[in-house]
Amino acid sequence: MYDKIKILLTESNQLLMTKLYKERKYEEAIEYAIRAIQCAELINDMESIMENRLFLGHIYLNSMKDLNYAVKIYTDILEKLKELKEKGIELKKRPYYHLTNYALARTLRKLGKADQAIPILEEVAMQFKNMEYRVLSLNDLGLIYWLKGSLVQNDFFLDEAIKVYNQALEFCDAEAVDNMAMLLNNKGMAYYSKKQYDQAIEVFNKALSLTDDVYYVACISNEVAKTYIKLGNYHRAKEYINKANQILIDYDERVADVELLRNIAIEGLYQRKIGNFEDAVKYFEMSATKLEDQELKVEAAETFHQLSLILKERGDIRSGRYALKFEELAKEIEEKRYS
Repeated sequence: MYDKIKILLTESNQLLMTKLYKERKYEEAIEYAIRAIQCAELINDMESIMENRLFLGHIYLNSMKDLNYAVKIYTDILEKLKELKEKGIELKKRPYYHLTNYALARTLRKLGKADQAIPILEEVAMQFKNMEYRVLSLNDLGLIYWLKGSLVQNDFFLDEAIKVYNQALEFCDAEAVDNMAMLLNNKGMAYYSKKQYDQAIEVFNKALSLTDDVYYVACISNEVAKTYIKLGNYHRAKEYINKANQILIDYDERVADVELLRNIAIEGLYQRKIGNFEDAVKYFEMSATKLEDQELKVEAAETFHQLSLILKERGDIRSGRYALKFEELAKEIEEKRYS
């Protein structure tokens, strides 16, 4: 029986880690992760239990399926690791403590709890011996600085973000093109927030030249479209909006839903600039409401804020309704920082 369970565990792990998770087939991945955990528990394989619990948390995090549940998974893992350490049991296959703390920090960042995430990321970024994880930790740290700088329009935080991205790029292996594309995209976002739009376009184009991953291409194309709108090149902006939209509509995973909603908001920006005001309002309303429904408070707040501003410019009484919605979400986000 032990041998049969071990074989089933190995098969589940291989399918989960080399195919389903890598290809972002998250619904199927959840089933195989739970199956692998159950097999590992039956044969008391603590390494496999930790590994698959960690993967289960990653699935809930990266699919945006349930961020609060991801926090619970990671917190439970850290408590279990502490318990094992007190018993003198050391797991040596992977640096589970650092990996779990890193994943917890990423989840806290996405929940808007930036101040809780920063010290964790600063700790793990320099403790990882694996350069790829060091790069990923720095990337998340940069994203937090970018978010703080963007929300309060503070160039100090944006410059810190750019500095962190440059540091992470130095750690990148020459073959890690997708990681470099991700870092360059995020660096471009910092330039965009600094209103350095030509530099942003240059960095975004370099990012696009490095990756063939269609999901990355869609994300970067959204950023390029936003930047061309700021530059007044609406024809080029529409090209990239359509490019991203086509990829995201056909992308059969929930992770694309959030980026598609961002794409819809960018379409709203475009419609506003070319004079189709009511169409712009429609796209913003659709994006903001669905972002809030998915518990993406920061993104929803930003979209409601933009919607209130464009309505206020026209003297539209609907502006007050969306300004109030923005204030409610902003208050909720601020309360979460200290919860």
